[in-house]
Amino acid sequence: MKNGVFDLKVPNSEKLVRYGFSNNGDLYTYKKKIMDGRFEMSVDIRAADGGVTTEVVDLCTGDPYTLHLIAEADGAFIGAVRAEYGCVLKEIADNCFERDVFKSDIAHKVIKYVSDKYGDEL
Repeated sequence: MKNGVFDLKVPNSEKLVRYGFSNNGDLYTYKKKIMDGRFEMSVDIRAADGGVTTEVVDLCTGDPYTLHLIAEADGAFIGAVRAEYGCVLKEIADNCFERDVFKSDIAHKVIKYVSDKYGDEL
């Protein structure tokens, strides 16, 4: 799943566990009931690449619910699911991820050097 809330961010394993994610090797999983317990949202994060996948399941039927992912779908109920889904993802991004603006190896080496040498962050 590609969602702007996770852009330029990398997961922090310790923060994921503190937040309530369970760890199964490289995969961290979090489950939360949303919409007054009518749905269960699961979020999987791969530590290796920061990939995020989600699923929302209707607890009455056991079927996946996907209307909130379709931009053209509208209505009060779909909007409420979409909003709560987005809030959960934003909260996870804010509490369990760190900014990672620099993508190259050399940039990460410079950042590490500055941190080690001066105890400061860029």
